[in-house]
Amino acid sequence: MIGCAILLPGVAAAQNSYNRWDAQPPAPIKTPTRAATKPEDKPAAHVVIAPTDSLAELATPRVTVEQMPVFPGGPEAFAQYIKSRMKRPKGARATGTLYVTFTLLPTGATSNVQVAPGRGISPSYDAAVVELIRGISNFSPGKRNGQPAAMEVTVPIRFD
Repeated sequence: MIGCAILLPGVAAAQNSYNRWDAQPPAPIKTPTRAATKPEDKPAAHVVIAPTDSLAELATPRVTVEQMPVFPGGPEAFAQYIKSRMKRPKGARATGTLYVTFTLLPTGATSNVQVAPGRGISPSYDAAVVELIRGISNFSPGKRNGQPAAMEVTVPIRFD
């Protein structure tokens, strides 16, 4: 009984301190005031935009292409290629979609094959897909400015 009597006041004190803290209203949100802007009498600075052909070739990622890379036979043939050669890893059967990203070189070979960050299923499934994609070397390369060019491609692969 004495042990109970000693513990109860300590619990009550802790509970009271929590209630006092919780009962305080939140501090008001203050929005910063903006200084009034006045139009300046100075003329705007002269800006010169460099022509695109003078920029370094790899200065910015390219998003436009003349011709996208194509697997021989088209997307249906690529899906059939993946389906026929994909072997499920041993262990627990997993389902879902993983996204594999790779670079298609001007030769049609794949390089820098990896599963997109946070878009895998499990380490064993991710490794199996990466190995399968690394073995592909017969893509028709994409073209930029009429020349074959390296391009990054992301492909979803679904396991049912």
